[in-house]
Amino acid sequence: MSPHIMHHLFPLRLRNSTSQDVFAAAGGALTAAAAVSSLWFASTPTSDEQAESAGMIPPLLHPRLSSFGATFPLHNNLLTTSQFTFCEAINNSSNSHHQSDMKVNVNSHQIIMECDYAILGHGKAGQRAVRILRKLDPNANIVIIDPNNNYHNHHQNATNNRSGNINHLQTHASFIDHSNKLIRLHANPSPNAHDMNAINPVVHFRKSALIATGSRGAPPPNECIDNGARGRVLELRSTSLPPTQSTSMQQLPRQQQASIPILDPPTVRSLSLLAASQSATVAVMGSGFDALELAASLSRMQQQQRSTKHGNNSDGSNNKKVIILFGNAGPMSTRLPRYLSAAVSKRLRQCGIDVEDRSMARYLSMESSSSASGAPPRLALYTEKSYDHLDSKRLTTDLLVLAPNVDCNNGTSVIPIVSSTANNSYSQNQQHQYLPWSSLVSPPLLTCYVDDGRVATNSEYQAASNIYAAGSVTRSPNPRNGRADVAGGSSTCSARVGEIAARNMIRDNVVSRSGRSGSSDVYNDNVGESIPVWRSDVVPYLQRTNDSISDESIEQKSNSVASESLALYSMGIHALCVGRCDSETLATHGFWWTNTNQQSNNNGDDKNSNSSSNSSRGRRMNTLGPNAFMRRITKKATSTVNGSKSRIGSGSLPVYGSGVVYYLDRTGSICGIMLWGLPFAEVPNDVKSTLNHLIVERMKKVISSNGTVAIRDHSKKIAEEHAGLNVDLKLLSYLHLVEESKLLASMALSGLQPKEDIKIGILGKPLHRYTPIKSHELISLGKLRRREMGYIAEEDDLFYPTYTTTNDESTRPPSLKRIYPMHGGATATNVEKEMELRQLQVDRSRPSKEEPLWMRKGEEQKYVNYREAMDQSFYRNIQQGKFSDGTDAVKQAPVPQAYLEAKEQLKSLTGMSSSSREAGEDDSESD
Repeated sequence: MSPHIMHHLFPLRLRNSTSQDVFAAAGGALTAAAAVSSLWFASTPTSDEQAESAGMIPPLLHPRLSSFGATFPLHNNLLTTSQFTFCEAINNSSNSHHQSDMKVNVNSHQIIMECDYAILGHGKAGQRAVRILRKLDPNANIVIIDPNNNYHNHHQNATNNRSGNINHLQTHASFIDHSNKLIRLHANPSPNAHDMNAINPVVHFRKSALIATGSRGAPPPNECIDNGARGRVLELRSTSLPPTQSTSMQQLPRQQQASIPILDPPTVRSLSLLAASQSATVAVMGSGFDALELAASLSRMQQQQRSTKHGNNSDGSNNKKVIILFGNAGPMSTRLPRYLSAAVSKRLRQCGIDVEDRSMARYLSMESSSSASGAPPRLALYTEKSYDHLDSKRLTTDLLVLAPNVDCNNGTSVIPIVSSTANNSYSQNQQHQYLPWSSLVSPPLLTCYVDDGRVATNSEYQAASNIYAAGSVTRSPNPRNGRADVAGGSSTCSARVGEIAARNMIRDNVVSRSGRSGSSDVYNDNVGESIPVWRSDVVPYLQRTNDSISDESIEQKSNSVASESLALYSMGIHALCVGRCDSETLATHGFWWTNTNQQSNNNGDDKNSNSSSNSSRGRRMNTLGPNAFMRRITKKATSTVNGSKSRIGSGSLPVYGSGVVYYLDRTGSICGIMLWGLPFAEVPNDVKSTLNHLIVERMKKVISSNGTVAIRDHSKKIAEEHAGLNVDLKLLSYLHLVEESKLLASMALSGLQPKEDIKIGILGKPLHRYTPIKSHELISLGKLRRREMGYIAEEDDLFYPTYTTTNDESTRPPSLKRIYPMHGGATATNVEKEMELRQLQVDRSRPSKEEPLWMRKGEEQKYVNYREAMDQSFYRNIQQGKFSDGTDAVKQAPVPQAYLEAKEQLKSLTGMSSSSREAGEDDSESD
């Protein structure tokens, strides 16, 4: 590497000794992050203006952000190739790690790769499926097709050294030929490829294929982002394909070639943390768990940098450099009750995060000029409130990360593919279109839901013969409620679903050690369970540091927690959800040991603890309560990671307090339970220990029995304590939920195997808070209505059709074509057809219930409740005394003419009588 390139890559160095902490928190994708960052800062020996005019990505951050505290194994082709596009360099850096040595059959104009199992997607479900397949069928050849494999390089190398039967292909699957068991791949751009159609590869699977491509949010609207600002925008989950290298693309103007960088989630996280470590302003758009965890990690990184530079007295609330923006009322509002979500927003502001709630992005552009210090221009984000479009604001940031909420039923599973028609000049990537998996399989055997594009499967996660689907890409039947729920709404559930799907994939092909087909280990729990598990201390897209690829003790090691997930834990946000925890469609009953009540009760507890000198340490912990216990263990965990006694390692009380929240539907059935502010690890004092399976099984029993176990276990105690209370103890009441909450809190604080002398019991009555179910109008507010199929409502078309009908027949008479709006029988022009196709692709790429982040054109009234708008209009008109058109609200009726004539006659008579009376008085005075 030449000295000039080294100087251009690393112009500055970190000015403190915390570079190792910066890279340790980067999520295990440092090589990819360094390669990506080099594209922003490295180029041929030209000026910045020449690099920008050459079509290169603009600098991500100002010069002080281009420093790296360590050297990385960069590829030479990244440094010597001039005018490399963003996606080309990424693909080249990954291709050097993904050299396949599988058996390849080269036919005319085609490359066929042979394998036994094909895994489409390498998320949590795909990773667990690969492990189970290797365990039960060690001799099988497995091909993993995933475009985001940069953070699996070391696992791939370890795998190839052991068996050599697993191969990673960093590309997309574009079509599945079910009859011939062929999977056609999207050819990634390559600088050495001249004819991409001639070497388009194909994967042939002999046994089964698994679809585990996951879900994603809606792509950002092109009309809301300026072309010059696209290089500063990162998507946590990419919604597009890398542009192909063709002659038509090279002839397009530079303004149309600008696109958002396509990176995998760990690399996006690494670049964001690197920017935060260099005191850059980072904005995160989204209110889900991914956005919340990323904002907390960025804030924690910046607090560590400030505490190291300025000492332990630095205040994290000053000079806020992290912004989180969303259109909902609060963070994680789809999972948390309203009062708890508001408390989380308050805690985030206390930790130095600028929370912009109920705000939607209107436009994104670059600043017109740079600052006086010589720093490059920053991003200008124009926002407005969702309830008041006149309440606008302008925010400036260095980097914007798009992380829409895709938890549970949010998000969509349609995938981008290369379009056969390349004349659509209105889309960001001119050759891309969005289609569900049902349109990508021939013959049409798969079925996808039209509202979110997810694949419909049975309870064994089988979509068709030899084709399975696992993770958030699928919806399987739930026998408890009769609904089609998302199979894999969390990382823990996705891994379980991937394991079940893998066992079902090989159950007819694996021969057990005894020589009989279909052994017990294959058929063990091969039906999906309907109670998912979600935890807030595990980042779904990160590879855990102590995760092993060995087949032994996978369950125990997969439940461990990495150090990167302690950001929310250090802020007092710690939750475990079992079942369906949806605060929008379910009512909540929360039982809380709040921080205020805990502080008021500590004085009396301290007096009692001082009077009893023979009490053990566990009994003294009983007097502290769950909130003080959580503050103690968060202090221990954060101080261990930080290595210093700074303010961020002092421990924090749980947000709002510690408690248990029950989610009930309209019939009163328990659908989910959430532990908040309580430890759920096997060892309560160690957050990195394995998950306490006893408390999870207890919560599942309460949900599956609909509270019957709580009635059985707590009715006797309730009868003794409330002897005079007239309550039918055979029916589930709030008293049973109170006792069950105490039991769950005791199990959480005691751990998996508590000793008798330190067993913790919960005393006192917790605070009960109830939130009703939202109305149907509020739940359906902002829901996207697709009418591409010709139906009035979306509920009328449940699945995607196999074939799309068109009205391009020139022989059909005008009377059978569209009548309204009137076209006069004229054929639509090409521009109108392109506009219709563009709107069709936009509607397909967006989920039906998407998170409000962008104020798109023509959707200003989408998130407005019409009943409330009509009520406000009525009240406004009553106050003004007029209608909206200016007419009077109250208009007097015309007076009858007979009444007017009678009134005139009365006036004339009274006038005559008064005049005669005055004349008589004058005569009397004269006499």
